[in-house]
Amino acid sequence: VEEKPDVTYSDVGGCKEQIEKLREVVELPLLHPEKFVNLGIEPPKGVLLYGPPGT
Repeated sequence: VEEKPDVTYSDVGGCKEQIEKLREVVELPLLHPEKFVNLGIEPPKGVLLYGPPGT
């Protein structure tokens, strides 16, 4: 990445539930890997986003 984007979750409107689920899948394993170790499960390896942009 050549420069850090200045877009945040707050810039995306009307998708609160979807943003929350996305953060759980992407951020939780990175910030709290011990939760997955304690449960004996592997964190997700990726996220597939589908649908037209803006919906």
